[in-house]
Amino acid sequence: MLSAEKDAASHFLQRVMVKGDLAMVMSFDLDVNLLADFTDDHSRLNRAINSAEINTGGGGIVQGPIPQTRPLGTNFYDAVYLASREKLASEAGRKALVILTDAEDNGSKVNLQDAIEAAQRTDTVVHILLIAADGGDQVVSRKLTDDTGGRTFVVRNDKDLRGAFDQINIELRSQYTIGYSSTNKKRDGRYRKVKVELKNKDYSALTRRGYYAPTE
Repeated sequence: MLSAEKDAASHFLQRVMVKGDLAMVMSFDLDVNLLADFTDDHSRLNRAINSAEINTGGGGIVQGPIPQTRPLGTNFYDAVYLASREKLASEAGRKALVILTDAEDNGSKVNLQDAIEAAQRTDTVVHILLIAADGGDQVVSRKLTDDTGGRTFVVRNDKDLRGAFDQINIELRSQYTIGYSSTNKKRDGRYRKVKVELKNKDYSALTRRGYYAPTE
């Protein structure tokens, strides 16, 4: 489905991006590669999307603490970790990762919890389009998206793919920020759970499940 994925991703960025938005494009298989850094240039983003290949073992363009020369495998967790820590940590505003994957990982240095924590610490919402004939690893996918306030979409055909991108487009444009002052004043850097309940049970909300307390 790679060709269909590229077409749908390009169409998605055209629809979702408005003035002031930035996007980047990364690929991951044997390595994690930055195909286009943050930009609002649709032509550049489209070229990056169309340059994505499978199992190329490219140059590991994203630099970071994780070795990018690994045994054969899919570095899914490394990709989430690096995108969050190396690219999104210094960005302000709303942040989201939209990932097309089967959620299988066979070569990452970090584990699933490391990837989740990196996204949580940078306030990044993760949405996953789970693309696999057998449905992919839904346990891993839903753990990552649920813990960051995102959603998993199981994609088995072109129609599912377009529908998933359309739904993410709607959700990215209908987010609300709710703040509160915690009664726990400790600056211990520990993870604190948060639960949001709606009085009207006809509605549902995608929310993150917690946050990390400050250390300073």
